[in-house]
Order: sequence, then C-alpha cells, then structure tokens
Amino acid sequence: MVCAKSLQTGLPKLASEIDVLLLDIHAPDYSGLAHVSEIDSQFNSLPIIVLISQEREMVGKQALDAGAAEYLVKETLSRELLLRALQYATERKRASGTLLRRVRPVLDEVPRAN
Repeated sequence: MVCAKSLQTGLPKLASEIDVLLLDIHAPDYSGLAHVSEIDSQFNSLPIIVLISQEREMVGKQALDAGAAEYLVKETLSRELLLRALQYATERKRASGTLLRRVRPVLDEVPRAN
C-alpha cells in the first residue's frame, strides 16, 4: 500500500506497481473530475475508486463517467464495502482490457469512414 497526502505527491507514485487507486476528492489539491479523466487516460489499466462525501453523491456518478471504476461514500464506508469495491473494480478493469484485446483485431478490419 502506498499513501499520499495530496494529489501532487501521489501522482508520481502511480508509475510504480499500483493495483488500484483510491482517490479522495477532498484531497487538498484536487481540482475536479478532470484528474480522474487524466489519470484514466494515462494509466488505462489502473482501476480508480473515488471516495466522496454523502452530500456529493452526484460527483460520484460523474466520476464514473470520467473513467472511475467505482465510487464509495465515506460516511457509509466499511471494511466489507471497500474489499468488495476493490475486487469488483479490479475485475472490471481486467475484463474490459481483455475484451478490448479480443475486439481490436476485428475493429482493425472494419473500413474507416471518410
């Protein structure tokens, strides 16, 4: 487990072998869902679980649209919920990567629109 107190100190650590990212949107230097999209595009195989506060449930749904694999509400977080989210997020990312590898050769054969 690797911990960082801010996004700025945590981002360089993503280049090491990280299995999943727990991203607290209340981190001191967090400035919106653009970070989720940026991290997802840079580290596509890395599952991102966003931690939100209860009053920001809509942000969790927006985080999913931005590339997060899951979001959890901190006020209702339990050990069991966290373990399940880690397992599901990791499995979904692995499955989507496998699917993409299988479909890519077929997609490469499809003529591109002009």
